[in-house]
Amino acid sequence: RTPDGARSVLAALPTQPGKDAILWVNGITAGPEGSLYVTDNDTIRKISRTGAVSTVRGGIVVPDCPNDLLPDTSKGPNLPYLRGLAVAPDGTIYAAATGCRSVVQISPEGALKTILQAERPWSPTGVALSGRDVYVLEYLHTPGDDRKEWTPRVRRIAADGEVKTNPN
Repeated sequence: RTPDGARSVLAALPTQPGKDAILWVNGITAGPEGSLYVTDNDTIRKISRTGAVSTVRGGIVVPDCPNDLLPDTSKGPNLPYLRGLAVAPDGTIYAAATGCRSVVQISPEGALKTILQAERPWSPTGVALSGRDVYVLEYLHTPGDDRKEWTPRVRRIAADGEVKTNPN
């Protein structure tokens, strides 16, 4: 929406069948220079201030993905099922790979590394940055779809890699 409340379209994401199609946006965040970043199941895209859409990294595979959270991906989302997303001022991307119970970091040059692996049955769903620390929202992923049973927790990954779980 514009400041006066009118609706406008900044960009149209690719929806035609094929390798670049995006069926839904799982995560969205603001990035450097007024850009937006969005995730779908295994791709991160950047939308410039002018509405140009580019793929930052597609076909993301999380190393050592436990692949036990979403056992039948033929009927559901493709792994790693990227959801939460944050972009640092230097262009480093952090994404919650919910289907792999992981948080990944992607450098501005494109190098990917896992910075957090949650123990079953916890799974990251959101990420946020505060200075050089990464905050991760996780939920207790119990069998079934009763979301009242999906207890949340927040963990902090300090710049030195130390992980702390709130409230500890």
